[in-house]
Amino acid sequence: MPELPVAMLRNATLLVGFGSMYVAVTSMTDADHRQQFFAPIIDEIERILTVHTVYVVLRETAPAPPAGGDSR
Repeated sequence: MPELPVAMLRNATLLVGFGSMYVAVTSMTDADHRQQFFAPIIDEIERILTVHTVYVVLRETAPAPPAGGDSR
């Protein structure tokens, strides 16, 4: 694999930094952008947390397996 010049890596890092700042500022100030890109992610996270909560409640309320019984 060929070696990359250090200047190229520094320039790429600078461009990534500016791009990240642009996305962060746009996401904070533009409601349409936030709705388009972050609403589906937030909906998915809410669904995952709901499923996890149901799982925990069901696990806590499930009857204990019989003592000394073979689970096979």
